Amino acid sequence: MAKLKKSVWLPLCLAIYMAAMSFTFADEWIKSGHALRFYITVAVEVILLILLVIFLRKRENIN
Repeated sequence: MAKLKKSVWLPLCLAIYMAAMSFTFADEWIKSGHALRFYITVAVEVILLILLVIFLRKRENIN
């Protein structure tokens, strides 16, 4: 079995965590009038996940 690279499993774990938190608290935030804050938070997390993947792939290619 092939070993998963860090640039795959770490962002995947963080994305699963982000999705779980989003599904858990989305209704609460949107109903309380914090919809914009919720969507901005999710967008920033997605951007950070993409940057993490890029950084880890570059680091793996160097080594």
